[in-house]
Amino acid sequence: MKKLTIIGLIFLLCFSLVGCGNAGEEASGVEKSNEKEKVKENATKKDEVETEEEESETVQETIIANVGEVFNYKDWEVKLDSFEFNQTVSSDMFESSADEGNKFLVLRFTVTNKGTKADSFTDTIGGTQIKAMYNEKYEYEKLTTLLTSDLSAQNVQPLATGNGFVVIEMPDNVVEASESIDVFIGEGKEIVKIKIR
Repeated sequence: MKKLTIIGLIFLLCFSLVGCGNAGEEASGVEKSNEKEKVKENATKKDEVETEEEESETVQETIIANVGEVFNYKDWEVKLDSFEFNQTVSSDMFESSADEGNKFLVLRFTVTNKGTKADSFTDTIGGTQIKAMYNEKYEYEKLTTLLTSDLSAQNVQPLATGNGFVVIEMPDNVVEASESIDVFIGEGKEIVKIKIR
């Protein structure tokens, strides 16, 4: 009988240990579930922070400048000295004419290269983008004239200053209208806006 009681106690002890082991596994399963939820919450919070950072990086900074005012754009110190509407633009012995029914918006700039290597301010490929916008919705791109005073034809040495023009061809009815014309320099996050009219 003693043997039977001892075997019964051992059997009961084994069941109680097995029961405790399962309870531990259930508890660790709940803990694992809680950990997974925390990881998901942290990932969601991280995604929200990254989205906010991306949005702040894509926010466009517009610098407002006036004709005759010096401003900085990337590695350049820039000043729009003057502007005029003309049928032709000339340099040395050559000139270029706007198409019939159009005029050139001639923008005369002084630019200083603050970079460490020679560069062109408005190079045709990879240079600073310049455009005019009429009535806050119609865009006109700059033209390359191949005249020596055209800024896209000039390579400015580091810490040197260059003078020249940029031309934008616009229809006569836009030139003669009273609505606004603004010049935009740059693209992406940093843009300079100069009010012409």
